[in-house]
Amino acid sequence: ADVPLTDFLLQRWPSFFSTSSVARRTVARGRVWMAEEVVQSGAPGAELGPLRQAWWSESIKGKTILFVPDYPRRSPHETKLVVLWEDDHLAVVVKEPGLRLFGGIRTLANMLAAKEEGASLHPSKEEDALPAPVPLHFLEAEIGGCVLVAKTARAALQGLSSPSRCFQGLFVTGGVLWDEAKLLAATGWTLRRMEPSVRFGHLLAAERGAAEHSAAALRCSAAELAAANGAPALLGDVEFGGEEAPRIRRNQLFLVVSRWHLRQARSQIAAAQERDFLFADNLEPHATRRNLGLGREEGDPESTPRSTAKTAQEITKLMGPEWRTKYLVAATVALQITLACFAKSWSFWTFLAGGDVFFFVGF
Repeated sequence: ADVPLTDFLLQRWPSFFSTSSVARRTVARGRVWMAEEVVQSGAPGAELGPLRQAWWSESIKGKTILFVPDYPRRSPHETKLVVLWEDDHLAVVVKEPGLRLFGGIRTLANMLAAKEEGASLHPSKEEDALPAPVPLHFLEAEIGGCVLVAKTARAALQGLSSPSRCFQGLFVTGGVLWDEAKLLAATGWTLRRMEPSVRFGHLLAAERGAAEHSAAALRCSAAELAAANGAPALLGDVEFGGEEAPRIRRNQLFLVVSRWHLRQARSQIAAAQERDFLFADNLEPHATRRNLGLGREEGDPESTPRSTAKTAQEITKLMGPEWRTKYLVAATVALQITLACFAKSWSFWTFLAGGDVFFFVGF
């Protein structure tokens, strides 16, 4: 059955779409994309076609939706962003410990949305460029490390699989010197470096992979092993190590993601699985009132649908009310105030007459 896109978004992601109006505004900001599944003869499965922007008046029918959240909207944070590598599709940036991905003013999402010269990523020139780059995987607020960022909708769709991560942390060993074999057997951590410390005796830098474990589970396991086997305590881990855990700075955990491996997502996406970045199936193509790459070339009825070359240009126009509407309202109010000054009457009928005269003369 055909279900409107707004109803589908309300049911699929109720925490992001509380009302139909919110859903329509989010779609208009260019945060919802879609791709058709193309079945080729002789091919074992369906492949995703080109991505294009969705429109709120569509109905869903067996297609794929890509939803790229923005929280909060229009709140860029002008801060120097450390960029390790970037191209027109992807980028790798550094997230400091204590910096959240979303949900505040000083967040990585707002830093990516900033347009300050020399302090942000270079804008993508691709047809499916997003209004603002988005992180492709989750990283806990207390943990620092590298974050893969998508600039285009295609890159965001291909980066849906969660990466396997390798953590590196600082441990306090006191006056005990640990060898690598004993540390690996007791805790699963691999010794990378050990240095003497005036305050703590010795500090040890060690790594451990956590492909299927969250950072919280990793910290909990380290604290249990520290209590049971006398293993070194993680520096700054007050939550799992207790109030007496060694620390240098307040509420800073000395744990970073040193390496991660991102598995390439398949072209055919399963709808039942939950991903770090939100997507769903069931959407069919349509014709929008803005011709966002969905019409056909003039004079050629047999031509293929237009490419999404105008999509990136239309995104800025979809960010709010039309500029003509803004100027029309401003001119109407100005004329009403002018007529009220000449008539020396501020009654409701004077304002109403001013608006009627403006629309009658303008149209």
